[in-house]
Amino acid sequence: MEYNAWDRYYPRPQLRRGSFYPLNQGWTLNGRPINLPWPPQAPLAGWPGEVGEVLCYETAFTLPEGFVPQEWRVLLHFGAVDQTAQVWVNGTPAARHEGGYLPFSADITDMLAQGENRLEVKAVDTLSHDYPYGKQHKRPHGMWYTPVSGIWQGVWLEAAPAQGGGGLPAPHPRLDRSDGGGGYRRGGLQPGRPTGGWEDAYRRREERRAPPAGGA
Repeated sequence: MEYNAWDRYYPRPQLRRGSFYPLNQGWTLNGRPINLPWPPQAPLAGWPGEVGEVLCYETAFTLPEGFVPQEWRVLLHFGAVDQTAQVWVNGTPAARHEGGYLPFSADITDMLAQGENRLEVKAVDTLSHDYPYGKQHKRPHGMWYTPVSGIWQGVWLEAAPAQGGGGLPAPHPRLDRSDGGGGYRRGGLQPGRPTGGWEDAYRRREERRAPPAGGA
């Protein structure tokens, strides 16, 4: 199997852990092989089919021996999936996310099997105006661009302590809907729920920016 730079370099250098395990190889989209992390519209994806609104991805992985220290958790990360995504691990729902521009993660420890594991992602991209869509257009012309659908950034696994630290400051608030699951939870990770400190980090940033009481 050939590997590209996306499989050798950690996508978040400021948060790098030694347990990095890339998942950008061996995927199929609607039954045909596809190269990640490129969207099916990109030539580098090598996907020849017509891109519809529903994109069903599948792959399989086996964690290396010793990948997970005792009492640590396994996190599944997606850099971005446009526009909505549902994720299953070995047939068990692992995550649901809305919005195509932000990363999301899930604790999948309790869903893993010994040996090979199956990972499925169903993405739906209708270019709905309920979500940010930039200049994407179903009929690109003029200033309107070809859409970017489905998985379009890296996918990876890592092991992390069950008691995580706080989130880093983020440039924007998390755009998940309330039914997408809750973000980072102090006191530990919640299996099967997205993680990330978007709300808390954004609130702290805004509090720092607020002028002092009584100031000009």
